[in-house]
Amino acid sequence: MTHRSATSRAARAVPSVSAPSPRGVLQRLIRKNRATTLGRYFRGLAGASLAAGLALSAGCADSHFPTNPGEDGFLPPLCDAMGRVQVVHEIDPAVTNYDYLAAWSYGFFVGEGFLTDEVGTRCETATDRPACEAALDESSMVPGNHLVTSDGDAVTRYGTPAEISTFLGDVNTAQEAVLVAWHAGYNVSCTDISAGAVRELEDGWEVVGTQMTADCDPVETTTYLLHVSPSAEITVLHSEVTSSTPGVCVGRRPVGLADAGGADGKTKVAAFFAEIAHLEESAVTAFQVLAHELHAHGAPLELVRAAREAAEDEVRHTVTMTRIARRFGAEPAPVVVAPQPVRSLYEIALDNATEGCVRETFGALIGTHQAAAAGDDEVSQALTVIADDETRHAALSWEIAEWIDTRLTDEERAGVRRARSRAVIELRAEMQCTPDADLVRVAGVPTAEAAVALVDRLAEDLWSDERAA
Repeated sequence: MTHRSATSRAARAVPSVSAPSPRGVLQRLIRKNRATTLGRYFRGLAGASLAAGLALSAGCADSHFPTNPGEDGFLPPLCDAMGRVQVVHEIDPAVTNYDYLAAWSYGFFVGEGFLTDEVGTRCETATDRPACEAALDESSMVPGNHLVTSDGDAVTRYGTPAEISTFLGDVNTAQEAVLVAWHAGYNVSCTDISAGAVRELEDGWEVVGTQMTADCDPVETTTYLLHVSPSAEITVLHSEVTSSTPGVCVGRRPVGLADAGGADGKTKVAAFFAEIAHLEESAVTAFQVLAHELHAHGAPLELVRAAREAAEDEVRHTVTMTRIARRFGAEPAPVVVAPQPVRSLYEIALDNATEGCVRETFGALIGTHQAAAAGDDEVSQALTVIADDETRHAALSWEIAEWIDTRLTDEERAGVRRARSRAVIELRAEMQCTPDADLVRVAGVPTAEAAVALVDRLAEDLWSDERAA
């Protein structure tokens, strides 16, 4: 059958999105682990949304950042042939007693570091080279962006803003200004002058960089104009959301996920699928970490096993969406996730309330909508499979919430409820920026009006503080 006929049948089988339903019905279903029934509910809401035929409205504003090298004195940063910013090249630091310098981000999945740039030879003058290299490896394996040096047998890490300032002394080159922005977590693009540029001023430097400021419904990138003072202090002069892709909420985000810096795609549709692939890959880590933490806290084996199986699902989703992204001409950005210590049950509960019970649950509903509405057959088929998996993951989130709930204090339970309520409010606000018409047509992304209606319906049926008897 075609997805058009399937959509029509779904639309006839359910009431309108605005129709009331018994409060707490989804809570009862999920507590019984009936993900199949939850899936039917999602398909019904998606069908009703499609039947409503809400109109597409205007999108977000365009960027006002430089668009050409040399414009207003802005020039691109120094980059290598692979398109990576060389943050430790062409610098003149105050600290010079090293024979090797590397810039690290930790870690590409959990347990790995990502080497951003380096100069010199590792442990070149060390008397005990194996020990020096082991110390270098250990020093690089810390969360966040940082510098590591070797000088003879001595290995030093510069991780805090104060340490970076001490290492650099006065910021007196363009790349030093870029390094300061990179260390603070801003991505400085090598391929897009409007997202990566630097210029010298009388009182320091200005750097254009980006950060992912929301990475689920919508995936949102904000571009910043930063002032970097000679003492390495950063001031935000201007910022604006320059990329907002609603509907990309497929999978759970891990704590410590780094900004992807925007998808490398020729069209909005290509960038959209690259963002989905990126989030699917990051969800692998999220579920691996969750499984590890549940095991550490003595959770039932079935919950640990389900989290591990969800990670395996996300691996398959990554392969599928990467293939589709490349078909449309985009290459997903690599995933960088800084490792975190094992969290307390309360911390897990807070994260699970927002990432699982709200955003992942809504993402499963949106995926169901897209599977029915996508005009591209391959996309529709892929999202049908992914939406079914994500529905099971959503049900798992609520099972985890129920298990943890009995182990929390009354004050902690209240904190979890507040976190969930805030997440719903933020999610609804994020739905205001409507998608490009091609995303609606090709990928089945709902309009802003439809997405808000779906948020409101889940808020009534599932996210209400009132519990079913």
